[in-house]
Amino acid sequence: MKNRFSTDDKIKYIKWKCDNESTPLSDKMDIIDFLIDHSGLFGRKINPEKFTNELNKLTADISHEPKK
Repeated sequence: MKNRFSTDDKIKYIKWKCDNESTPLSDKMDIIDFLIDHSGLFGRKINPEKFTNELNKLTADISHEPKK
């Protein structure tokens, strides 16, 4: 099955999800942790496979285009 959403679409979606007032705080914290872990700012090596897997988990509920 072909992935309907690109990585760029998924990043836009988690940004929208963080900005959305109806998103639970725990979900927002998961997104922030994901962004911190995969930014490379703290000397961690970036692992593309882990990045993709975690991004897919965070966007499992994506069903619409994020508001631009």
